[in-house]
Amino acid sequence: MKRFIVLCLFVCMASCGCFFQNPGNPTPTPSSGASNVPSSGQRSGDESPGPVPSSGAGLSGELAASVFYASSLKDPDGLSPDVTYPSGVSVSGATKEEAAENALKRLIAGPTPDEEKAGFYSAIPKGVKLNYVRRSGNRIVADFSKKLNEGGGSFDMQQRRSQIENTLRSIYKDSSDEVVISVDGNTEQALQP
Repeated sequence: MKRFIVLCLFVCMASCGCFFQNPGNPTPTPSSGASNVPSSGQRSGDESPGPVPSSGAGLSGELAASVFYASSLKDPDGLSPDVTYPSGVSVSGATKEEAAENALKRLIAGPTPDEEKAGFYSAIPKGVKLNYVRRSGNRIVADFSKKLNEGGGSFDMQQRRSQIENTLRSIYKDSSDEVVISVDGNTEQALQP
């Protein structure tokens, strides 16, 4: 019930343009195994937060999404690779597919300096490109360049998966939807340490 109320508040704030850049206490969102703490030397300032679209519409009828990152303030010991947090940035699109594409592009761009000051970071390496994001039936497929697989161990790969999945789940909220991550069309080798 609390999540529903928070979601309604988020939707109302996003639709009236009163969205805060830095929310006071975002709720962590676990994913199916993504890591949220970078390995040493892995973290750079260009990773962006994962988007989470709200189910409501913005001022122009667009769907809003939130970007999810890991947080050194919320998880200072780096013990939860599958928990990422909405950064407070709103990304939108006229359709779910457009909102998903915009959100993933924002995610791979990395956190802004203000988001970094707020403790957000990304496990996604610099230089990753989004090839496409598509919905086919109950599958949402996000395909990235091979750079997504570079560097890091299993913890980093879990964190990358969490950031991507939670970003997409903020748009595609149906629990029967399957998020599939691929690298240059290959799902079997995506995010393997």
